[in-house]
Amino acid sequence: MTRICAKVGNANPDIAGIGILLSFGIQAFLAIAISVVSSILGALILARRNQGRDPEGYATMEKMQVVLNEILLRGSDVQSVTGVALLISAISQVDSLPFYHLHIVYDTISLVAISIAAAVVCSFSPTMPHKALRLALILLWAIMYLTYTILFGVRLRHWDCDIEGLCYNSSNFATPNASHPHVDNIYVSITCFWVFLSLLWSLHMFFDPPRDQAEGKANRAKFHNIILGIAALQFPLHVYSMFTLHSSNNNLLTGGSSEQEWGFGQIMAVMLLATNLVVLVNGYQEYRKWKKSSREERGAELNESFELS
Repeated sequence: MTRICAKVGNANPDIAGIGILLSFGIQAFLAIAISVVSSILGALILARRNQGRDPEGYATMEKMQVVLNEILLRGSDVQSVTGVALLISAISQVDSLPFYHLHIVYDTISLVAISIAAAVVCSFSPTMPHKALRLALILLWAIMYLTYTILFGVRLRHWDCDIEGLCYNSSNFATPNASHPHVDNIYVSITCFWVFLSLLWSLHMFFDPPRDQAEGKANRAKFHNIILGIAALQFPLHVYSMFTLHSSNNNLLTGGSSEQEWGFGQIMAVMLLATNLVVLVNGYQEYRKWKKSSREERGAELNESFELS
């Protein structure tokens, strides 16, 4: 007979509130979408440059790619800082948090790896500003993520459906006869490996640039697409797990503020997404200035050619 988890613990909107989940989920989705567009632009730029045609066309695409890569870079910064803050909160409470919240936090912070991998692949360069600080932030997140994953796995050993907080309802996520915490440890082990695979491979590509520039660019683009694919595959799994657990266990919470309410913390988390809009607006303004300057330069060259003739 399948044992049912009736009480998953008290509500904690600061960790599992709907605004927190949406913020991380939307930022990860934007990282995937923008990195795909940036990669397509990169392939078109490389093709036109090799063919030696339409220099104005690929110059425009280069400007667009710069704006998109800047959004990825800033998004990764925000996602990493927010992820570290969430990890600090979760690790400091790891002995008292219900298993439901521990699992929600695990899925949420795993999404940070998508933003980091996309930024490293598309936006990182040896000359980027604050390179050491950004790499240190990624290292800090990775160490804390691994630490939290280990602590989560250790706590799962105490699974007990008869004790409040030491279980959660996984009816929409695992089979009815699933053995807990065995299946949970398998899920965590595989997804954690997947996170570090995408993260370490992207960093390896950054620290090991191609020696042959001509051949290296094409091969590098191919490997970049593979890394982005590996990182993106995590998205549907973690988002499904995150929101399925949230909806399946929300009515089993026994106290505390509702995780469905839009309090200050929830709104603030979503407002951090506005960073993407700010970078986009600034990039568009820079693009317009560049376009105007290009037209003026072409006009001056035409006038000079006319005068010479």
